[in-house]
Parts: sequence; C-alpha cells; structure tokens
Amino acid sequence: MAKREIASVGFRLASQCTLAERALECRQPERSHLRVVLTFVALVSVTLTGAATAQGTSPNDTFMGFLAGGTRAYRNVQGTVYMVLSPDAHRRPARFRLKFEGTPCPDESSCFALSGVVRGTATPRRGVHDSGALLGLRGHGLVSPLGSVGLRGVVQGTGFAETGQEHMSFTIAGRRGTVLVRALSPFVPGFTSP
Repeated sequence: MAKREIASVGFRLASQCTLAERALECRQPERSHLRVVLTFVALVSVTLTGAATAQGTSPNDTFMGFLAGGTRAYRNVQGTVYMVLSPDAHRRPARFRLKFEGTPCPDESSCFALSGVVRGTATPRRGVHDSGALLGLRGHGLVSPLGSVGLRGVVQGTGFAETGQEHMSFTIAGRRGTVLVRALSPFVPGFTSP
C-alpha cells in the first residue's frame, strides 16, 4: 500500500513539473492551464519583490505578466514580462511610466521578450465599492520588438482584504498588430492603490 501512495505522489509531482516547464518554455497557455500560469506569475513576482525592494521600488509598483494573445502579425505571441509601474499622482492629469523587462525566451519565433518604456496618463475610473482603486491607462512609447506603440488598459489596486494582488491588463498596439498583456503584483496590504 505504501508503494502505491509513493508512486501516486511521484506521478503528481511529475505532472506538476510538466505544467511548470510548459509555462517556463513560453508556450501558449491554454484555458485549462491559466490557473497554473497565474500561479507561476505570482510566485515569480513574489521572488522579484525582494530584488525590487532592494533597488528602491515598492512591491506594489512591480508586476509580473504574460502575453495573453494578439492580433494580425502578433496573433500567436507568447512570453512573460516583468514590469515596473511608476505613477506620478502629483501632476494633473496623473501621469505614469511603465518599464518593460522581458524574460528570456527559447528560440521560438512567436516568443517575445518585451523591453522598453511607455509613458502616459492615469485616469481614475468608477469601480465596485470596496474592490480597490481603478485607473485607466493610456500612453505611448517604444517597446522592442514592436517599435512605436500605444497602450490602453486598466490597473486595479487591492480592496477590502488583509492582503491581495493588484491586477493590470492592457493592450499594446503597434504598426503590425496588438498584444494583450495581463499582470499581477506581489501580495500587498489591502486598499493599496496602484
């Protein structure tokens, strides 16, 4: 009986390794594997929090995301990206700077390692009460390998909870198509604003 239990645990661990390896290899995340990819992103973002804090960036300014799809030339893009969001609420309208640092990709033509900077405006939007501050993002910049891009999306802070993660979702539009990026921050205290 003990041998069966050990074999069962070994099989489950091997299955989990296979899913993690798929996420790391920049393969297209399937809908059934979305939870695994988001868990991986959360774990990496928590790991990067220590590095970001050492560099003077607060944890709620860092995000780890993945390329969730695209259109036209970028229809099958894949990859993960580390981002630092730097809001400047002292100016009116509020401004932001979003820096991209793509993670290395294997030699696949559809895997993108985004890098560059987008600057723009952050506009407060109405959201659900107690769900955290919601900001609309609109900006322009240079992001390799896409070139000159426009960005449109939202970022939402944490709400009425002890801890949580900020969520960011946006579309980058370049000359040859668009790319959808979804991202999470590390765990931060409740009512943390982006």
